[in-house]
Amino acid sequence: MWKALRHPNVLPLIGVTMSETRFAMISDWMANGNINSFVKAYPDANRLELVGFGSQSYRLRFESLTSE
Repeated sequence: MWKALRHPNVLPLIGVTMSETRFAMISDWMANGNINSFVKAYPDANRLELVGFGSQSYRLRFESLTSE
């Protein structure tokens, strides 16, 4: 699903890697890291706005799946 998403706020999926015990999805490097490290670095960040983006990306995924 991620590979098919096209939106300015969604990083492209570059690839995947697997070992016997791990699975990882690879995307471009982001200077602020993932959302957990971002919130730790910026504790005053608007968390409601960040959650809103999460729900927006879910909507984008749903729309991309239903429009095919």
